[in-house]
Amino acid sequence: MLKEDFGIEIEKEFERRFFIYPEGGEDEINIYAEARQNGSKIYIIGESKASIGKNDIKDFSKVIERARNYLKADVFPLMLCYSIHPNVEADLKKEHPHIKLYRSYELSKRARQKGIHL
Repeated sequence: MLKEDFGIEIEKEFERRFFIYPEGGEDEINIYAEARQNGSKIYIIGESKASIGKNDIKDFSKVIERARNYLKADVFPLMLCYSIHPNVEADLKKEHPHIKLYRSYELSKRARQKGIHL
């Protein structure tokens, strides 16, 4: 989906990862991958939750900034959920348009359309 939607080529498979920062603190990264977009190296940093709320978005935007500073590279932020309230989704699109949102059932639907069984 990322290739179709954003021209992103995954170089290393998705995994869960921890970032332990030199100045202290850490973040658990639910979705991490190294990729290329338009020939440039990027990192996919994602959060996965059954349901996303406003505080989840606020917390994730802070993780993105820490990750961007830690990696010293472009980060493609991604949230994956099953459910999101329409008001929360509207806020996400308005306040954080750089964060891309997918619903988990979209993955299954698009895979089935391509004849892939998850």
